[in-house]
Amino acid sequence: MTPTSHSHHRRGLIAGGVLGFPLGLLLLMAVASAGPEEGPTEYELKAAFLHKFVSYVEWPEKCFHAGSAPEQRPDARPSGEVFRIGVLGKDPFGAVLEDTVRGKRVKDRPVAIERSQSVEQLYACHLLFICASERDRLAEHLAALQDRPILTVGETAGFAALGGILNLFFEGRKLRFEVNPQAAERCGLQLSAKLLKLARVVRTETPVTR
Repeated sequence: MTPTSHSHHRRGLIAGGVLGFPLGLLLLMAVASAGPEEGPTEYELKAAFLHKFVSYVEWPEKCFHAGSAPEQRPDARPSGEVFRIGVLGKDPFGAVLEDTVRGKRVKDRPVAIERSQSVEQLYACHLLFICASERDRLAEHLAALQDRPILTVGETAGFAALGGILNLFFEGRKLRFEVNPQAAERCGLQLSAKLLKLARVVRTETPVTR
């Protein structure tokens, strides 16, 4: 098997196998930066987590009204019947996100992936991954997003304490996550008790202000 076909095969196993497991098993299987013969790469795992997280989160129904954006997002483009995943900053995924969600539906909707260096261009997203490249602007980005029904996911130390909802981090070679329930509640999102049970719970250290 060539390196390219091996990579596609491995991504297929993640998307078709790992994602079918309960989130707890996904956590146990997560291994950091494994080589091609050893397991999925870091961002294949993170893409799998993003896809799995949405099963444990409920958005306000108005987020999916076709032809109109939620009231608290007058500057946003209509979300309609598409589930939008955004990537803010220097994208580390490459084609991995597309490979992970290809042919799948989220909340019974097709998935669209959008990328931008500007948070304002991603206000219509339902899930927004904020890349490590944005670590110096986290407070600014999270302040702009704090009242919007967007599941913010990060990969930077202190992300959840600053007001991000979910943060991915490594504990040894295992990929784990922490969650800020206050931030989710402020955004109007409901997190499953199963998700909270598996997470490290973090509280906002300082209220995020505009």
